[in-house]
Amino acid sequence: MKKLIFFDVDGVLVNSINEILLTSWNEFNLWKQSLGLPFEPFATDMSAIPAEFISARTVYGKKSNKGYHRVAINPLILAGFSPDAISANLIHQLSEADPLQKQQTMRRLEVVRQKLLASTPIETLVSLYADVDYDWLQQKIQQQELYLITNNPFSVQGLIAHGIKINPCQIRGPRGDTHHKSDHINEICQQRKIPVENCLFVDDSPASLQEVAQGTKLLSSRILQNSWGDKPSLDGFACLSWTKIMDTYHAI
Repeated sequence: MKKLIFFDVDGVLVNSINEILLTSWNEFNLWKQSLGLPFEPFATDMSAIPAEFISARTVYGKKSNKGYHRVAINPLILAGFSPDAISANLIHQLSEADPLQKQQTMRRLEVVRQKLLASTPIETLVSLYADVDYDWLQQKIQQQELYLITNNPFSVQGLIAHGIKINPCQIRGPRGDTHHKSDHINEICQQRKIPVENCLFVDDSPASLQEVAQGTKLLSSRILQNSWGDKPSLDGFACLSWTKIMDTYHAI
Protein backbone atom coordinates (compact mmCIF):
# COMPACT_ATOMS: atom_id res chain seq x y z
CA MET A 1 0.00 0.00 0.00
CA LYS A 2 1.28 3.43 -0.90
CA LYS A 3 1.57 5.66 2.16
CA LEU A 4 3.32 8.78 3.44
CA ILE A 5 4.45 10.17 6.76
CA PHE A 6 4.54 13.91 7.44
CA PHE A 7 6.73 15.37 10.18
CA ASP A 8 6.90 18.76 11.75
CA VAL A 9 10.58 19.51 12.40
CA ASP A 10 11.11 21.85 15.33
CA GLY A 11 10.18 20.14 18.59
CA VAL A 12 9.85 16.77 16.82
CA LEU A 13 13.02 16.02 14.85
CA VAL A 14 15.26 18.78 16.21
CA ASN A 15 15.35 20.86 19.35
CA SER A 16 15.80 24.46 18.24
CA ILE A 17 14.66 26.27 21.37
CA ASN A 18 17.82 28.42 21.39
CA GLU A 19 17.23 29.45 17.78
CA ILE A 20 13.56 30.19 18.44
CA LEU A 21 14.30 32.36 21.47
CA LEU A 22 17.14 34.26 19.76
CA THR A 23 15.00 34.77 16.65
CA SER A 24 12.02 35.89 18.72
CA TRP A 25 14.11 38.31 20.81
CA ASN A 26 15.78 39.86 17.76
CA GLU A 27 12.53 40.07 15.79
CA PHE A 28 10.83 41.64 18.82
CA ASN A 29 13.50 44.35 18.92
CA LEU A 30 13.41 44.88 15.16
CA TRP A 31 9.63 45.34 15.49
CA LYS A 32 10.15 47.89 18.28
CA GLN A 33 12.72 49.70 16.17
CA SER A 34 10.22 49.94 13.31
CA LEU A 35 7.82 51.70 15.70
CA GLY A 36 10.45 54.17 16.89
CA LEU A 37 10.63 52.53 20.34
CA PRO A 38 13.83 51.85 22.32
CA PHE A 39 15.35 48.53 21.27
CA GLU A 40 18.27 46.25 22.08
CA PRO A 41 21.10 45.42 19.64
CA PHE A 42 21.13 42.16 17.68
CA ALA A 43 21.94 39.21 19.94
CA THR A 44 23.69 35.95 19.07
CA ASP A 45 24.04 34.62 22.62
CA MET A 46 21.27 33.41 24.92
CA SER A 47 22.73 35.37 27.82
CA ALA A 48 21.60 38.60 26.13
CA ILE A 49 17.92 37.67 26.43
CA PRO A 50 16.17 38.82 29.63
CA ALA A 51 14.78 36.02 31.77
CA GLU A 52 11.30 37.56 31.79
CA PHE A 53 11.20 37.55 27.97
CA ILE A 54 12.29 33.89 27.87
CA SER A 55 9.61 33.00 30.40
CA ALA A 56 6.81 34.80 28.54
CA ARG A 57 7.89 33.66 25.08
CA THR A 58 8.12 30.05 26.23
CA VAL A 59 4.49 30.10 27.38
CA TYR A 60 3.31 31.88 24.24
CA GLY A 61 5.24 29.39 22.13
CA LYS A 62 3.13 26.54 23.50
CA LYS A 63 0.02 28.35 22.24
CA SER A 64 1.38 29.34 18.83
CA ASN A 65 2.12 27.34 15.69
CA LYS A 66 2.76 30.04 13.07
CA GLY A 67 5.55 32.57 12.63
CA TYR A 68 3.16 35.43 12.00
CA HIS A 69 1.53 34.89 15.41
CA ARG A 70 4.19 37.34 16.56
CA VAL A 71 1.79 40.00 15.23
CA ALA A 72 -0.13 39.42 18.48
CA ILE A 73 2.61 38.10 20.74
CA ASN A 74 4.95 41.09 20.37
CA PRO A 75 2.51 43.75 21.64
CA LEU A 76 1.22 41.37 24.32
CA ILE A 77 4.76 40.98 25.66
CA LEU A 78 5.46 44.71 25.36
CA ALA A 79 2.27 45.52 27.29
CA GLY A 80 3.17 43.06 30.02
CA PHE A 81 0.11 40.81 29.75
CA SER A 82 0.33 37.50 31.60
CA PRO A 83 0.74 34.83 28.89
CA ASP A 84 -1.22 32.39 31.05
CA ALA A 85 -4.30 34.58 30.61
CA ILE A 86 -4.07 34.67 26.79
CA SER A 87 -5.67 31.89 24.75
CA ALA A 88 -4.29 30.35 21.57
CA ASN A 89 -7.46 31.39 19.78
CA LEU A 90 -7.00 35.04 20.78
CA ILE A 91 -3.41 35.00 19.52
CA HIS A 92 -4.57 33.57 16.21
CA GLN A 93 -7.48 35.98 15.78
CA LEU A 94 -5.38 39.05 16.56
CA SER A 95 -2.64 37.89 14.20
CA GLU A 96 -5.10 37.33 11.34
CA ALA A 97 -6.64 40.81 11.61
CA ASP A 98 -4.16 42.67 9.41
CA PRO A 99 -2.65 40.91 6.33
CA LEU A 100 -0.01 43.63 5.96
CA GLN A 101 1.29 43.06 9.48
CA LYS A 102 1.46 39.33 8.78
CA GLN A 103 3.63 39.99 5.72
CA GLN A 104 5.85 42.46 7.56
CA THR A 105 6.32 40.01 10.43
CA MET A 106 7.33 37.18 8.11
CA ARG A 107 9.81 39.47 6.34
CA ARG A 108 11.36 40.47 9.68
CA LEU A 109 11.66 36.80 10.63
CA GLU A 110 13.47 36.04 7.40
CA VAL A 111 15.88 38.96 7.91
CA VAL A 112 16.60 37.94 11.51
CA ARG A 113 17.09 34.26 10.73
CA GLN A 114 19.45 34.94 7.84
CA LYS A 115 21.51 37.30 9.99
CA LEU A 116 21.58 34.76 12.82
CA LEU A 117 22.63 31.99 10.44
CA ALA A 118 25.41 34.17 9.01
CA SER A 119 26.83 34.97 12.43
CA THR A 120 26.31 31.79 14.47
CA PRO A 121 27.14 28.11 13.75
CA ILE A 122 23.76 26.45 13.30
CA GLU A 123 24.90 23.36 15.23
CA THR A 124 25.02 25.51 18.37
CA LEU A 125 21.42 26.62 17.85
CA VAL A 126 19.77 23.35 16.80
CA SER A 127 20.36 19.93 18.39
CA LEU A 128 19.15 16.39 17.74
CA TYR A 129 16.92 14.25 19.98
CA ALA A 130 18.09 10.96 21.47
CA ASP A 131 14.54 9.62 20.93
CA VAL A 132 14.62 9.85 17.13
CA ASP A 133 16.00 7.13 14.84
CA TYR A 134 17.68 9.30 12.21
CA ASP A 135 18.80 6.30 10.15
CA TRP A 136 15.13 5.29 9.71
CA LEU A 137 14.31 8.91 8.90
CA GLN A 138 16.97 9.02 6.18
CA GLN A 139 15.75 5.70 4.74
CA LYS A 140 12.16 6.95 4.44
CA ILE A 141 13.37 10.18 2.85
CA GLN A 142 15.27 8.20 0.21
CA GLN A 143 12.19 6.04 -0.39
CA GLN A 144 10.20 9.26 -0.89
CA GLU A 145 7.73 8.29 1.81
CA LEU A 146 8.56 11.20 4.10
CA TYR A 147 7.88 14.92 3.96
CA LEU A 148 8.81 17.73 6.32
CA ILE A 149 6.13 20.35 6.91
CA THR A 150 7.30 23.21 9.08
CA ASN A 151 6.78 26.92 9.66
CA ASN A 152 10.42 27.21 10.75
CA PRO A 153 12.83 26.74 7.81
CA PHE A 154 15.75 27.33 10.16
CA SER A 155 14.98 24.01 11.87
CA VAL A 156 15.32 22.22 8.51
CA GLN A 157 18.71 23.83 7.96
CA GLY A 158 19.69 22.56 11.40
CA LEU A 159 18.59 19.03 10.53
CA ILE A 160 20.61 19.18 7.31
CA ALA A 161 23.63 20.56 9.17
CA HIS A 162 23.53 17.45 11.37
CA GLY A 163 23.87 15.19 8.33
CA ILE A 164 20.33 14.49 7.09
CA LYS A 165 20.05 14.68 3.30
CA ILE A 166 16.69 15.57 1.79
CA ASN A 167 15.36 16.70 -1.56
CA PRO A 168 13.94 20.25 -1.37
CA CYS A 169 10.68 18.99 -2.92
CA GLN A 170 10.12 16.98 0.28
CA ILE A 171 10.19 20.14 2.40
CA ARG A 172 7.11 22.34 2.72
CA GLY A 173 6.70 25.62 4.57
CA PRO A 174 4.87 28.95 4.39
CA ARG A 175 4.32 29.92 0.75
CA GLY A 176 2.38 33.03 -0.20
CA ASP A 177 -0.88 32.83 1.68
CA THR A 178 -0.40 29.13 2.44
CA HIS A 179 0.48 28.75 6.11
CA HIS A 180 -1.71 25.73 6.92
CA LYS A 181 -0.10 22.31 7.16
CA SER A 182 -3.35 20.71 6.06
CA ASP A 183 -3.09 22.52 2.70
CA HIS A 184 0.36 21.05 2.13
CA ILE A 185 -0.77 17.53 3.08
CA ASN A 186 -3.76 17.68 0.75
CA GLU A 187 -1.65 19.06 -2.10
CA ILE A 188 1.10 16.45 -1.72
CA CYS A 189 -1.36 13.58 -1.55
CA GLN A 190 -3.11 14.85 -4.66
CA GLN A 191 0.19 15.20 -6.52
CA ARG A 192 1.38 11.74 -5.42
CA LYS A 193 -2.07 10.17 -5.97
CA ILE A 194 -2.03 8.71 -2.47
CA PRO A 195 -5.20 8.82 -0.34
CA VAL A 196 -4.85 11.14 2.65
CA GLU A 197 -6.31 8.33 4.76
CA ASN A 198 -3.12 6.31 4.09
CA CYS A 199 -0.88 8.91 5.77
CA LEU A 200 0.46 9.76 9.20
CA PHE A 201 1.10 13.24 10.60
CA VAL A 202 3.39 13.94 13.59
CA ASP A 203 3.65 17.32 15.31
CA ASP A 204 4.32 18.62 18.80
CA SER A 205 1.90 21.55 18.55
CA PRO A 206 -1.72 21.05 19.72
CA ALA A 207 -2.79 23.87 17.38
CA SER A 208 -1.25 22.08 14.38
CA LEU A 209 -2.85 18.77 15.35
CA GLN A 210 -6.26 20.44 15.44
CA GLU A 211 -5.69 22.32 12.20
CA VAL A 212 -4.72 19.14 10.32
CA ALA A 213 -7.69 17.27 11.81
CA GLN A 214 -10.05 19.99 10.60
CA GLY A 215 -8.42 20.53 7.19
CA THR A 216 -7.78 16.95 6.00
CA LYS A 217 -9.49 13.55 5.91
CA LEU A 218 -6.83 12.06 8.17
CA LEU A 219 -8.21 9.90 10.95
CA SER A 220 -7.53 11.28 14.42
CA SER A 221 -5.71 8.01 15.19
CA ARG A 222 -3.17 8.97 12.51
CA ILE A 223 -2.60 12.51 13.77
CA LEU A 224 -0.01 12.04 16.49
CA GLN A 225 1.86 14.12 19.02
CA ASN A 226 5.42 13.15 19.91
CA SER A 227 6.00 12.38 23.59
CA TRP A 228 9.49 13.89 23.76
CA GLY A 229 8.33 17.43 22.96
CA ASP A 230 7.57 20.09 25.56
CA LYS A 231 4.10 21.13 24.33
CA PRO A 232 0.98 20.22 26.36
CA SER A 233 -0.94 17.14 25.22
CA LEU A 234 -4.37 17.48 23.64
CA ASP A 235 -7.44 15.34 24.25
CA GLY A 236 -8.40 13.32 21.20
CA PHE A 237 -4.84 12.86 19.92
CA ALA A 238 -2.40 10.17 21.04
CA CYS A 239 0.95 11.31 22.45
CA LEU A 240 3.38 8.55 21.54
CA SER A 241 7.02 7.56 21.77
CA TRP A 242 9.13 7.18 18.63
CA THR A 243 8.71 3.39 18.72
CA LYS A 244 4.92 3.64 18.98
CA ILE A 245 4.79 6.18 16.15
CA MET A 246 6.81 3.84 13.93
CA ASP A 247 4.52 0.90 14.88
CA THR A 248 1.49 2.99 13.89
CA TYR A 249 3.04 3.88 10.52
CA HIS A 250 4.08 0.31 9.76
CA ALA A 251 0.53 -0.88 10.51
CA ILE A 252 -0.97 1.31 7.77
